[in-house]
Amino acid sequence: MATHMSIRLAWHNEGWNGHICQKPCENLYCIGQHSYPGDLIAGTRDIEYETAHAGEPCSANPCAVACGLSVNAFGKDTIRVRVDPPDFWKKSDADAIKLDLPPHTVCTWCYEQMYNEDVEIHGGFGQKYDYEKRKAGAEKYFSQFEPGKSLISIMPDIAIRSVRMKRIIMSLQEYPV
Repeated sequence: MATHMSIRLAWHNEGWNGHICQKPCENLYCIGQHSYPGDLIAGTRDIEYETAHAGEPCSANPCAVACGLSVNAFGKDTIRVRVDPPDFWKKSDADAIKLDLPPHTVCTWCYEQMYNEDVEIHGGFGQKYDYEKRKAGAEKYFSQFEPGKSLISIMPDIAIRSVRMKRIIMSLQEYPV
């Protein structure tokens, strides 16, 4: 029997259609404390740019929206997103990367495997987590999903907002890194 995945998405007023929100200033749910990654979106969002390009496809605005890792769940075009290293990394540790995400794509990560005691480095100073153990944990986690068999259920972060959602089932597709 296949293993399935549940993905948590930041709220998007336009239904994750691969477009910038029609009214970005009114979409406060994507940056709220209950939205993942609300703090990341809030800290990198360019509200002036989004307002000037409201309703436009993200495919015509490469790397322009902070919610790029989830905005294209039901989008019809490939979009380009920029992923910056976390703030707590040293500037010299890594550079930002740009990813081309095909239609119907969202990004996720296996947080429990990244931040548990098994991957911590005990004693000493500096780096808190063991990179090799984290990588092994991620590879093990993602290896349990079978392309063409595993299903993804999408959980909008603000589902508690009484929004009626139709049943959403998407198949897992392999995406090279």
